[in-house]
Amino acid sequence: MKPTCSVCHKNKFEIQPDRWVCGNSLCLSSIHHEDAACPECGVKPVQLIGELSCGVAFYLCQNGHEFSQMAKPVPELYRIAWTTKKDQD
Repeated sequence: MKPTCSVCHKNKFEIQPDRWVCGNSLCLSSIHHEDAACPECGVKPVQLIGELSCGVAFYLCQNGHEFSQMAKPVPELYRIAWTTKKDQD
């Protein structure tokens, strides 16, 4: 049984041996947002306000600053998703 994310409760993915990550791009604890930090104060975001299809995410930090950053692309997740879909076809 796959482990699940403690925030969004979706299945995690094993991208490296013993490294399970949340792949839900709408979950703030996912690998897509692990490098996000407020450019004004440097703290991690506490809320994901929105996300565009081009990969730009909009955040709110704990100090009330709104900012946007490119969400981190994760090629390992795309490979896993493609392989899973291919196996289901």
